[in-house]
Amino acid sequence: MTQPGTARTGFSLLATIAIAVAILASRSYASGIEVPAGLTAGSEYRLVFVTAD
Repeated sequence: MTQPGTARTGFSLLATIAIAVAILASRSYASGIEVPAGLTAGSEYRLVFVTAD
């Protein structure tokens, strides 16, 4: 049996955490998309990742 107010306190904590995560996520910025120079809009290109052995 849960004590009175326990469920409400748990919900309040969960709501507070969810709001904090939403605020932090909205303040983060994604970096721009890099496009090779000299391409026209709609041109296709391939990205190659070179790693050392």
